[in-house]
Amino acid sequence: MEREFFPGLLADAIPFYGWIGDCYWIDIGSPAKYRQAHLDLLAGRVQAHVGPASAGGGAGHAVAADAVVETRATTQSPVVVGEGCRVESDARVGPSTVLGPRCVVGAGASVEGAVLWEDVTVGAGAVLQDCILGAGVCVAPRARIAPGTVLEDGAVAS
Repeated sequence: MEREFFPGLLADAIPFYGWIGDCYWIDIGSPAKYRQAHLDLLAGRVQAHVGPASAGGGAGHAVAADAVVETRATTQSPVVVGEGCRVESDARVGPSTVLGPRCVVGAGASVEGAVLWEDVTVGAGAVLQDCILGAGVCVAPRARIAPGTVLEDGAVAS
């Protein structure tokens, strides 16, 4: 927009107008900004409903009522654990993490600063940090997903 559309309007002398709002706004057109929008929501910098409607757990901690977080697993705020998720024994989820519906985090895995869409499977002992995983991504056991990584829907990471 800013490199083609607006300069074209100026070149053609077509009037256009702006608006300065006092509300939160972020362009989520890049993976970094998309992730930042999630972090801003989790941190409470934006007033909006975050997490599953049936969530509980206090400020910055939303775990769906039907999510299963096994006894020795931990979730650290701010975190959202969506409907139908399973966090297995000794796994660690959070801080600054969103698990979409039906995600599975395997035993001993660590997910921090990540946004996982629906139906993502994280293998046992895998480590994910500051990444975005699309719907249906499957992360192999003991895999390492580095900061800034974006995996598209259905990808398999080993």
